[in-house]
Amino acid sequence: MSTFKQLSDDFLVGGQPSRGTLARLREKIGMQSVVNLRTSQEIEDALSPVQEGEACSELGLDYFHLPVSMDEMSHELVHTFRENVKNLPKPIYVHCASGMRAGAFVMMHLAVENDWSARECFTKAEEQGFECDKPEMKAFLKAFIEENQRAGSAV
Repeated sequence: MSTFKQLSDDFLVGGQPSRGTLARLREKIGMQSVVNLRTSQEIEDALSPVQEGEACSELGLDYFHLPVSMDEMSHELVHTFRENVKNLPKPIYVHCASGMRAGAFVMMHLAVENDWSARECFTKAEEQGFECDKPEMKAFLKAFIEENQRAGSAV
């Protein structure tokens, strides 16, 4: 995913932003917070999580870093994400390296908040231009949504 996707009034998702992109998100779009889901192994030429946090602070953006890798995704990480985004000023820019994990985490959050079935979640995501094209990610989303609907979760 190379472009931003607006998944709700409160959430914009995409890939790793530069300092300039963070400034544009704040000044032109009105973002209030940034959530970074990249792991330390994904740094390459991008801002490190510490550098990104410093840039966000300088711009007046709240910042939360929750490293998530495809290999280590867990329901606990999604719950941690959900608890934190509920307390951050909105709108929130959520990103990882490409935007795929970011979109998945936001859609899981929205599904539980709005009591959507997994099918409704996938349909709504596609309507917003976000398609989960990784079978393992799609299976994880479905399992998380179904488990949290059964549990009546409202983290």
